[in-house]
Amino acid sequence: MNSSLLNFISLLIIGFITSFLIIKVYKEYKLTKTLDEKILFWIAIIVAFVPLILFYLDTYNVASRLNWVNANNINRWFNFIATYVSSIVGATIGAITLFLMTTKQINLQRESNKEDKRIQNLPLLAYEFSKNKITDNYCEVFLRDNYKKIYYCYNLFLNIINLGLNHATNVSLKVYDNDKLVSDYPLSYNQSIIKKDESLYIDFIFYFNYKNNRVNIKNFKIICNYTDLLNNNYLQEIYISLELCNTFKSTFGGFDFNILKVEVSNPIQIHDTTIK
Repeated sequence: MNSSLLNFISLLIIGFITSFLIIKVYKEYKLTKTLDEKILFWIAIIVAFVPLILFYLDTYNVASRLNWVNANNINRWFNFIATYVSSIVGATIGAITLFLMTTKQINLQRESNKEDKRIQNLPLLAYEFSKNKITDNYCEVFLRDNYKKIYYCYNLFLNIINLGLNHATNVSLKVYDNDKLVSDYPLSYNQSIIKKDESLYIDFIFYFNYKNNRVNIKNFKIICNYTDLLNNNYLQEIYISLELCNTFKSTFGGFDFNILKVEVSNPIQIHDTTIK
């Protein structure tokens, strides 16, 4: 097999490999979505293909055939290749470094701007409990348990005040009695929005299972979920302990009760409003 045939076969193989790489590169390029991915993709193409091109230019002595250099002074061509490759490598490393630093700085700035906007629109809910009604505009929420004995019905009034910088939306409440869910009350659309400096009034109607000569204490946990105007989700937990007194209160048809303590957690930003 003569050298011309070998060269022809080599050219066919090189052409096939080159065509395959071009098609593969094109398909991969179509999968890129963001500008960052496209820029990094082109940098990778340059890094991968330029040395390959220079290799074949040197292998087939293209520079001499095109009279770019004298065949007797081929060292100039080698020097050119070395300089060119080193320049490409150095420029590529510099470009990638600059690109990554710039991209990181832009992302940090975006996150900072996003956090500033969140803070500027942050609702801040305060919770005030009372045994006395201060308005007739209350939402009634019944808190029931499974005891099948004599019950005494009581009212615990909750005033949720928005002291924040903007409205709270999608407000929802879940109430637990000793870790047992006793209410998952769906607020109406108007009730689920607490505008800035406004309030939502809740009337919790609950029951003590009265036991003679025993301490009767209720421990409620209320989970409040809400959203700001930028669709950031928040969660707060409120713990309240109530104690049934021995003082008979005829207006309610049962004994009186005291609010022992109220604890409110700081609002937590969450990404999933589903509470298990």
